[in-house]
Amino acid sequence: MVGVASIERWSNPPFLPWMPEEFYPQSIYPEAKSVIVIGLPPLR
Repeated sequence: MVGVASIERWSNPPFLPWMPEEFYPQSIYPEAKSVIVIGLPPLR
């Protein structure tokens, strides 16, 4: 499963507070406009 999301989705992420801001896309690459999202199945 692969998708593309706008960088604006990271302004108010649903997974606060466990994700530090230094891992946000705009912290890693400030010019980013979109992010690629990859979903992997859980291991059994």
